[in-house]
Amino acid sequence: MHDHSQPGHQEEKKYSSSLAGKNITKEHFIVGIGASAGGLEAINELFDNIVHGNGYSFVVIQHLSPNYKSLMDELLAKHTSMKIERAEEGMAILPDRVYLIPSGKNMTIRHGKLRLTDKPSNHTPNNAIDIFLNLWPSIKKIRPLP
Repeated sequence: MHDHSQPGHQEEKKYSSSLAGKNITKEHFIVGIGASAGGLEAINELFDNIVHGNGYSFVVIQHLSPNYKSLMDELLAKHTSMKIERAEEGMAILPDRVYLIPSGKNMTIRHGKLRLTDKPSNHTPNNAIDIFLNLWPSIKKIRPLP
């Protein structure tokens, strides 16, 4: 795998499911993935090797131009059976889903929900990945993926 991605981090939560009438509590991990425009191959390879149904949520942050129409959801659908969603303000993060940052936005997580803000309209560097991943140390039970 090429080293285009930022290190993943995970937020641990608990969720319950029912299997044959028994309640099962699993850990819910939120994995943050940062990639530049050249990171698509590495992201595809990652999702080719992730087992569906593991209870993880994946949040993919790319450096996108504000006017760019990303096809990431269509391209990524060829590499995972998980539901892929474009992030929306206040969207709850559910297990076994992939969330994609929309163009022209910065994204963070607060209280288990995605928070979106507009990127500055001036020509500052695109730091969407830094904004997202720098938040992780402030969230309880955060640790790097093994």
